[in-house]
Amino acid sequence: MSRAKLRVAVIGRSGRGNYGHQLDHAFTGHERAEIVAVADEREAGLREALDRTGARRGYADFRAMLERERPGLVVVAPRWIDCHHDMVLAALDAGAHVYCEKPIAQTLEQADAMVAAAKARGLLFGVALPAVHEPRFARLRALIADGLIGEVLQLKGLCKWDHRSGGQDFTVLGVHFADLIRRLGGAAVTCTGHLSGGDGPRDGDEQVGLVDGRRMWGAYGLRSGLLATIESWPCGIEDRARHPYRLEVHGTKGILVHRAPYADHSLWHHDGPVVLPGEPAWTRIPTEPIARYGDYHRLAAADFLDAIDEGREPACSGEDGTAALEMVHAVYASALAGTTVPLPLAERGHPLSRAATAVA
Repeated sequence: MSRAKLRVAVIGRSGRGNYGHQLDHAFTGHERAEIVAVADEREAGLREALDRTGARRGYADFRAMLERERPGLVVVAPRWIDCHHDMVLAALDAGAHVYCEKPIAQTLEQADAMVAAAKARGLLFGVALPAVHEPRFARLRALIADGLIGEVLQLKGLCKWDHRSGGQDFTVLGVHFADLIRRLGGAAVTCTGHLSGGDGPRDGDEQVGLVDGRRMWGAYGLRSGLLATIESWPCGIEDRARHPYRLEVHGTKGILVHRAPYADHSLWHHDGPVVLPGEPAWTRIPTEPIARYGDYHRLAAADFLDAIDEGREPACSGEDGTAALEMVHAVYASALAGTTVPLPLAERGHPLSRAATAVA
């Protein structure tokens, strides 16, 4: 006997985060799910979202949608994250599982509250850090396991280094690398952070919370004993195809590079642990391309539906999203303290909030 489709509702916010990285596409067309409603406070944005998703009903107030529709799952889509805490808690209170855009929240305190609420209600909470679902990342892990680059020595995440360099770049994009680093090398247990070139704490663009700095890097000691770094520098690189945006895995016999998805969906292998001038030692490894960003979330949606059926956490859970944000905030905590800090962080408010208060 066929089961009823899971009823899915989408919360967007046109002009203030919109629908994130096409999160409204995540559950469209799935045999096991149906998007029944969309909420958007702007009428024009709501009409467009209804057309894109095929949902039958639209609401200006997401709380009214939750009360009337009682969906089984809610997509919290806005890219601006000032609303994530309230929207996620409201959806959980309505009895729905939640799939939420990244970064998870403005503070670890908010993230902790959402994770705790989901656990208390026996509901699943997933975060849109979608690289873990991509076949290319699975290929990267297989190549490492097969010994292509020997013993892994270091993991390195490079952000985009564009006009957002420093805190904004690190917060929006560093969480991707933090998540992948954790999956390859285990949890971060220490962080030594550097921050410079800023004018003091400020409210970040896209409502990401407090940010600072033009130069920002974190060096992490991982549970596995590996070293990992995430870096953002003020190079002003605006050409998307030339962004350094990538994950590098350095080993005793070679290097693997996982490039940005919009660059060419590629993996690259360097045959040797050191890149020497004039050596044409890079080889592109064939990978399966992803047509559009929304298709990453469709892979995540399929995993989320499996997780519901199997009674397990989604592949990228609320805990994963929290840990990724914590690695970003640990850079601030370390730079302000002037010393290496242990993780998890004891202080769950934003590390820059005390500095901002002192300046004020």
